[in-house]
Amino acid sequence: MNNRFKLPERYKNDLFFKEDEIELPDLMPKGELFTPYFQPEFRSQQQNQRPPWEEIDYWLPILKAEWDVLNDSLIAGYETKSSAVLQDMIKGFSLFFMMLYWSNGKPVEVSSWKTSSQQLDITCLNLIERLNFVINNADSYFARIQLNELILEIYKKSMKHSAINALKKKK
Repeated sequence: MNNRFKLPERYKNDLFFKEDEIELPDLMPKGELFTPYFQPEFRSQQQNQRPPWEEIDYWLPILKAEWDVLNDSLIAGYETKSSAVLQDMIKGFSLFFMMLYWSNGKPVEVSSWKTSSQQLDITCLNLIERLNFVINNADSYFARIQLNELILEIYKKSMKHSAINALKKKK
């Protein structure tokens, strides 16, 4: 059995969702932690659990590991001109948005990311310009390279921020 619910406004972006409703399976299929996009957020809301942005130290390595696997798949996909590249890039965008917003203690906001990302403390240099390039050229190998750089940058900054916070708590 599946759970169908109205998609909250902050997730409405045609890149990720074409409909106003989303369906989550009761049992998550193995290897489908991020399908549909942003699933950990949906599950935490449905099951009244702590949201992932409150557990960034747990989620950040998982997101990075998922990207590493996806990035390898993208490299191979570009070499063979696979039709799956675009969908894989969109999944990569979703991983980046989760890293970006969760690292700032906030839920993902893709409906107006250009505006909402400007208020974030932990972010990437020239984020809007770089991410616009990546999204508008998703089928380009250079977009994959830029997305990889964005993910590495936000990952490093998030880990640094987390380490500093951990040190402050010890004092």
